[in-house]
Amino acid sequence: MKWCNVHKSGWMLALVLVCGLAESVRAQGAETSTTSMTRTQTIERFKVPEFDVNGVKKSEIFGERAVIPPDGKVKITGLKIFLFSQGEIETTISAAECTFDRAQKLAFSNGGVTIERGKMRVTGKGFRWASENQHIEILNSVRVVLQGMPVWQKKEKQ
Repeated sequence: MKWCNVHKSGWMLALVLVCGLAESVRAQGAETSTTSMTRTQTIERFKVPEFDVNGVKKSEIFGERAVIPPDGKVKITGLKIFLFSQGEIETTISAAECTFDRAQKLAFSNGGVTIERGKMRVTGKGFRWASENQHIEILNSVRVVLQGMPVWQKKEKQ
């Protein structure tokens, strides 16, 4: 089970899909289809860290499979995004599938998404995530579960 890995700042998924592609395709026997002047490539089981300007890891994307068409809109299945704070995973974003637009550095999907942070779990349908500022927006059917945190307290009788 080999994972692709790129240690470069800034380009996140774009770098793994370009720089790590040749090694991944050769090592994993990934599919490649070529038609006149267009090429679609597939990478399986990859991870891509992203670092800030000071070299501190701010996120890491894992995927079971990425299909990379020439238009730059990568189809990812089995997505997990880890967001870091002070070297520790602070938030986890999971989705069965999404599209990553390499030009805009945005991930989006109409499917289900789960966000976990500490004792909070948020689920919903459809999301947009911007890698530049680590902003995520859940679009529909949002549900928030706070584990072990009282939402209201019983008033004592006087």
